[in-house]
Formats: sequence, C-alpha cells, structure tokens
Amino acid sequence: MENGQKFVIRCKDIRSNGILSTFELPDSEFDQKIKRILTRKQTNEVKEHPELYKYFAWNINFEYMPKGGAEEYPIEFRVVRIEVKKGEYECLITNLPPEKFSLDDLKELYHLRWNEEVGFRKLKYTIGMLDFHSKKRKFIRQEIYGALILHNLAALMIHAVPIEQKKDKKYEYKANFSIGTTNIKKFLKRKIGARELEERIKKGLIPIRPDRCYKRNMRAQRVHAFQHRPA
Repeated sequence: MENGQKFVIRCKDIRSNGILSTFELPDSEFDQKIKRILTRKQTNEVKEHPELYKYFAWNINFEYMPKGGAEEYPIEFRVVRIEVKKGEYECLITNLPPEKFSLDDLKELYHLRWNEEVGFRKLKYTIGMLDFHSKKRKFIRQEIYGALILHNLAALMIHAVPIEQKKDKKYEYKANFSIGTTNIKKFLKRKIGARELEERIKKGLIPIRPDRCYKRNMRAQRVHAFQHRPA
C-alpha cells in the first residue's frame, strides 16, 4: 500500500474465526470500507474504542512503526463478500477503487485467480517453499529466489515434453508436476540423463478434469522438523 501497489487478497469468511469475524458485517454480499488505526499506545481512548484501534506490542516487528518512531499507523481497506455458489461466500480485501472495479468485476478477478493459486501451491508443497532453512532475511530471500528459479525451470522443461493423447481415454492427460520436478532435481544432480528424464515425465501423467472443485478443508499450520524439509 505504501508503494502504491494494488491488490486483491482472499481472507477467511465472516462465519469463520478469522479477522473479519470481529467486525459487524452483514451475512450476505456486501462491499464496505473499513478503517483501523494500528497503535503502540495503551491510552484510555485506545481501550475505549476497540472497534477503531488495534494494539501492537513493541516486541512485534512492524517496519512502519519502528521503535522511537510513529506510534500510530492508520489503514483503510475495502472488504467485499461475494457469493460464488448458492449459500457459499468468499471474502476479499482490496484497495481497488469501487468506482473502477464493481462487485461483479471483483467476482471475475476472483475466478481468474486459479492459475496463480496452483502456482503458489506448487511453490509451497512441491518445490518446498513452505519451510525455510535459514533464519537471516538475506538468506531466506536467497531461498525464495532459488525456489522461483526451480519452479520456472521445471515448468518449462515439463511443458517441453510432448504428451501423446489416446482417443480411447475419457480425459486428456498432462504431466504430473510433482513427479516431473522430483526427476528434474535428479537430472540437475546428474543422477539421470536427459532421455531418461523425458521418459519419466511421460510416464507420470494425471487426467485433466475440467471444472473440478473440492470443499476447502482448513487445518492448522504444522511445524516440519528441519531434517524433513525439502533440500
């Protein structure tokens, strides 16, 4: 927000235990602006107006309220709740202006998110960016860049392998990204050759099922032991 970037972020619905459940919002589609003031202060005014102020302890790192700096940081964002199916809602937080992006526009943007979500899922679980090995910021950044390079390289190499489609099959098939990435890592470590890599990618196939969806099962974040994190 400080550098003028526009965003649309999905968050937990008002019926869940997420941040929006603390606001008084209608249980239907809506498009509202919410204002909050992040503060380091614990004055009577802050305590008497929890609907406006959000207290941040000094041991919580927030670069826009450094120690010895500003004790308040106002924030305003737009919250949109859209009905994606009958009785099923998704909530979005955005700073896109309502005069340019209507509720219907945000619905369309929400449905365009799928490829990005799949990409992040591959980065987190297949490439292994869910956990980091480093503690220092510059080394964590290095791990992120390495994961992005590996993801893009794997996507290009897998896409370059031609997949033969059989007419007697109900679905078309594509290469399994997880299997392909595992073998690309072996190829980069020179454990297998280029021809064997191509054959392994061709064997690891999954069907393409259009418009397939599952109910999202929310679960708590688990800590993975250091020795079990992907290298």
